[in-house]
Amino acid sequence: LDAGGELFAHMLVDLTGFDLLGEHAAAAARMDAVALVGRARHTHDEQLKELARQMPADRFLGVVLVG
Repeated sequence: LDAGGELFAHMLVDLTGFDLLGEHAAAAARMDAVALVGRARHTHDEQLKELARQMPADRFLGVVLVG
């Protein structure tokens, strides 16, 4: 993430799987901003709320997308 960020003006990163490694909050801290995206009819509200609580407050856009 650190090396790739300097190569591009904008970068979208899918952090799927980082939570299994316990690295999602650390990776999010390296981002300019974080938005959560959930799969409709697969992701539950509580899962998204818990992820939102784990995101660095100064990086979380306060945006939760479900679709």
